[in-house]
Amino acid sequence: MNDNMARIRAKIRNDVALSGASWGFLLAVLFLVQAIRKKGNLYFMAGCFLTVAVISFLVYLWRTAAVKKQIPRKDMDSFAHDHLEKAGPGFYLGEEWLVFEDRETYRILRKADLSDIREYCTHAENVKGLIEVFLNGKARPERFVFDRKNHADLPGNLRSWLIPDLEADMAVCPFCGNVQAADLVFCENCGARLKAEAPVKTAAPAVRSIPAAPSVQPKRDRKSLFLLGLAVTAILAVFWQLLM
Repeated sequence: MNDNMARIRAKIRNDVALSGASWGFLLAVLFLVQAIRKKGNLYFMAGCFLTVAVISFLVYLWRTAAVKKQIPRKDMDSFAHDHLEKAGPGFYLGEEWLVFEDRETYRILRKADLSDIREYCTHAENVKGLIEVFLNGKARPERFVFDRKNHADLPGNLRSWLIPDLEADMAVCPFCGNVQAADLVFCENCGARLKAEAPVKTAAPAVRSIPAAPSVQPKRDRKSLFLLGLAVTAILAVFWQLLM
């Protein structure tokens, strides 16, 4: 059994064992509660523990078989002798292989089968990012979620691993991994600023003081004032008659 497969099997075995131990602890708590209430059944709980152990073992076999199925027999020696190094959260890179820990299993991709790797549809304020891995002859890419807060340079590292030899006038965007001309200020793919521009000092425009407009007093309407005075006088006269 090769070193890479042994490492993956050990990781799967630890994950399954931890999950089985969690279920076993929960069953132990339930058994303790039932025993305190004098309703415990020893044989029933033993059967539950045995069921958890069998299911955990079957899950381990299923996950290991799913990993081995991704490696063709003719490429097993290449994967066995490839030294994998961790490149990010759940990412392992070798000379010819890319291994990604995807939720409950592993995705194993050969470098010769990859055509492009880039970051897709992510924003700087988002904690989680999305990486698309394009395969030769496959229109739909593989998508993987990674932690952008602690591994923001992961897309660029993966892109550099896929295309290590760049021309002198080419560069890799550190944000999305896009290969483009080295003299660009903004990335053609994600639009991120690649070079800081020196601030250009411009003379402040002269501020011309504008004189305040003279205040214009509105003309009073004499007719309106006369009618208002008549109305007030009539109202006062009516109240005076009522009080008398």
